[in-house]
Amino acid sequence: MAAEAFEYQPYTRWDKGAGCAFIPPARYVDDYLVDIYEPRPDGGNLADSPVQDQWRTWLRCVAAANRDDTGRPAALGIAEYGLGTLAGNAIRRRTLMADAAYLARRFPRFALWEYWWQDDEPAGQCSPASCDWQFTDPATTRAWHAIETRA
Repeated sequence: MAAEAFEYQPYTRWDKGAGCAFIPPARYVDDYLVDIYEPRPDGGNLADSPVQDQWRTWLRCVAAANRDDTGRPAALGIAEYGLGTLAGNAIRRRTLMADAAYLARRFPRFALWEYWWQDDEPAGQCSPASCDWQFTDPATTRAWHAIETRA
């Protein structure tokens, strides 16, 4: 089951998932996955970031579904994850590392974490300052490779 995190923003026009109605019981899914993007990363982890309301609400919903179902709990994961470039590569890299530490500490059995390595600017989907999800600088590339190869 994959969810779009932006639908989990309470008290906004993007709050259709905030009541948890889109989350099926754990017995019907293997994994609860989320797509989450942070156009303007600030160096903090997901729980303390500009997208924290989306993240925390989605977590609350899947935790309740796992808790309410008497069967095996479904694993959690991030199917699409992206950090924009508005703050620059150093802030994006710091946010990436903060998220890696947070996810490892908070979710020891995290099933999946995929980076959405795409440049949406040519398609006109967003501004180049906030939606170029690609990173090509060597330091961020090394950081992501280190995250990928952790056992």
